[in-house]
Amino acid sequence: MQSQVFSKVSSDRLRAFIVWTPPYTTDDRTMALEGARIVTDSRATHYWDAKSEAGTEFAKGIVLPRDAPIAYDVYFVYDGKAEWRDKPPKAVAYMHQIVDDERFLDPGKFRELIQAELKKLGK
Repeated sequence: MQSQVFSKVSSDRLRAFIVWTPPYTTDDRTMALEGARIVTDSRATHYWDAKSEAGTEFAKGIVLPRDAPIAYDVYFVYDGKAEWRDKPPKAVAYMHQIVDDERFLDPGKFRELIQAELKKLGK
């Protein structure tokens, strides 16, 4: 995200909300803090979701190529009107890093999805 999105998209409208969650028993807050050092752009905000509550909610609105109740290693693109109320908003698009399928994360394609949404906003 840092080198393929933030460093190549200059819009001040771009925001990333990165939720670190422990899908495995080996994942913890310390690992999340280390991971947060990967994306250092000021437009990114990091959160620690110790109980995987956000991941569980996000999983309800998408189809992932595995049977798991938690969405992790998933990247969402939202339009400029998206707001989280009682559940996550519907994403314009999403990609993941689970298995190699049509939605497997391609940083260049992901950046293009973001740029298309920013263009709609006139940015």
